[in-house]
Amino acid sequence: MVSLADFPLVGDERIATLLRHWQAVRGDRRMPRRSDIDPAAIRTLLPNVWLCDYEPVERRFRYRLCGEAIAGIFGAWALSALLIRTKAGAALSRLGGLSFWIFCGHYPLLLLFWMVWNRLGIADYPLFYAAAPLLALAILVISHAAARRFAPSLHAILTGRRVGGRTPPAERPSHSHPQPPMKPAGSIAQRR
Repeated sequence: MVSLADFPLVGDERIATLLRHWQAVRGDRRMPRRSDIDPAAIRTLLPNVWLCDYEPVERRFRYRLCGEAIAGIFGAWALSALLIRTKAGAALSRLGGLSFWIFCGHYPLLLLFWMVWNRLGIADYPLFYAAAPLLALAILVISHAAARRFAPSLHAILTGRRVGGRTPPAERPSHSHPQPPMKPAGSIAQRR
């Protein structure tokens, strides 16, 4: 039988809580039944829990519970899959990495705003939830435009684009002496 002591590297208390509950309810079986899991015992973990059943006859999964943290991720993916098929989505996809910039930058900004808000001791949380996303969006749009204009190479790296671009043949500088085509001679080792 596996015990919690078999997991010495578990440093996160949430995972330790889940392992303790799992071990307590499974008994001598390999894993507990769904009915053995007590949501009250792992209530702090429920936003990150995903329960599903495998139905072998239909060869599919049936989702029983999807925590808020997980549902938010998949909801955003589903929404973006629908959005990209619209004219607005196509226009957004031409913004040169702005959506990726916002995706990568919004969480650290919102976290920073939350820490500052709590330090200031302001108790008006509805105001925070209304203002923080708008402020984060404004900062990210402005910083994206500034990075594209003043640091295009850095912007290209941060958004996963190639540095520079292909110069059309008509704009390429012509050589004063035509270059003869290279012809390999001998083995690769001899050419190096």
